[in-house]
Amino acid sequence: MPMLDADIDKAKHVFDINIWGVVRTIQAFADVFIANRSRIVNLNTCGAVIHTLWIAPNLASKAAAKSISDAMRLELALLGVAVVSITTGVVETSFHSNEPDFDRSAAVVALCRDRRGSSQDRRKARLNL
Repeated sequence: MPMLDADIDKAKHVFDINIWGVVRTIQAFADVFIANRSRIVNLNTCGAVIHTLWIAPNLASKAAAKSISDAMRLELALLGVAVVSITTGVVETSFHSNEPDFDRSAAVVALCRDRRGSSQDRRKARLNL
């Protein structure tokens, strides 16, 4: 779904899982990690750095999770804990299986045409044309 049409509550839920879920888990086991001078391995996706259409909230959450892993690597190193973020390549999943069927390229063209047309109409109205 285009970001302009994204459901903010659903996007917040994605962030809650992909970012804060990781942080909460690490916080819950922090004493064990520090006592054992552990290594924390966070799995990430190439979506953290390669962007595609229709999944901006998910991609943004993955980029934030990668950044948090990098920051925690620096912070926890002071306590003897290593943090590693493994970024996978493209993996075939059923991630898009619940999406409605539509021609994505046609939808983009239609979206751009609609947005462009409405902005031109607003511009004409301002200029009294």
